[in-house]
Amino acid sequence: INAGIVDENEMNEVCHFLHDLGSVQHFNTQTLKDKVVINPQWIVDVMKCVISIKESCIVDGKFFHKDVTEVWSEYHESIHVWLLHLTEEFDLTFQVQMEGDEPEYNLVPCLMPETQPEFEWPSPNVAQGIMETRFIYNFSFIPAGLFNRTQVRLSAYSDRCTIWKKGSLLHKNDQQCLFLLQDNQHM
Repeated sequence: INAGIVDENEMNEVCHFLHDLGSVQHFNTQTLKDKVVINPQWIVDVMKCVISIKESCIVDGKFFHKDVTEVWSEYHESIHVWLLHLTEEFDLTFQVQMEGDEPEYNLVPCLMPETQPEFEWPSPNVAQGIMETRFIYNFSFIPAGLFNRTQVRLSAYSDRCTIWKKGSLLHKNDQQCLFLLQDNQHM
């Protein structure tokens, strides 16, 4: 108000402009738009609380919503839900669809177990219409976190039982895809 900006549209334009400059972080999503982060390092510190190597209540990649107060004990309780949505915005976590009375949680792919779960993969059989195509993408280097971020983006096509730290079994339109990280150069 001291700067003479009283109109909500003008305020949004200023936030967007400062966001583009990198001076602030503002997200124009329904769940995040009510706050502006004036120090981008603060976001790094928030994310570090989730993926820290210290003792954590996040086990096998399951971040139960009841544990947000423990994970973000350094932050005011009034923003804990907002922080959870922030992890989703940065593709660090995704919310799992609940079944029955189970408690709500988000999955954190980079904290999932390394062990591939058991699942059935059909053998190719042209007579039955079962075909297999393989793609191996070769990169000179895959940045840390890129694979898990992709898992979050593809989470709508996977279920929580067939996702692990280095892979996901995806389903869409009666098709299956096994998405694997082989090493730091091959997907």
